[in-house]
Amino acid sequence: MGQPGFEQAGKRMDLFNWTGDRTYLEETRTEDKKPEIKILDLSKSITPDQHALEILRQLKAYQQYGDKASLDAAETYARQAYAMFCDGKCPLPKAFAVGVLLKTAQGEPFPDFYFHGAKLMRAFALLGKARQKQGPSA
Repeated sequence: MGQPGFEQAGKRMDLFNWTGDRTYLEETRTEDKKPEIKILDLSKSITPDQHALEILRQLKAYQQYGDKASLDAAETYARQAYAMFCDGKCPLPKAFAVGVLLKTAQGEPFPDFYFHGAKLMRAFALLGKARQKQGPSA
């Protein structure tokens, strides 16, 4: 029927694809163990990737365990990310945190650009979907 461990490896690959968390591939984390809920300080992260990863990780925990604290943690990360990467000029998150002053090779201020935020936009969308499913009683 299949090799032993193949199904478990497939689950780990699915979790990695969903969250981007390499610890699932390295077998240091399994889907059976509920992840600890703690809010990391991501204020030094100047790109949206780490914020998106943490939102997705918490959403996966909420989906798997139904733990409202995970959903609340995902929302906390989303609020922080929104404050850091969204500036009101464009509906897309910026590629770098608001206030990060980049310079061109000529020393001029680098223009704003809004690519590189696709993972964060996906995380925002999935969070909104999870909150919507949770209903107004939350």
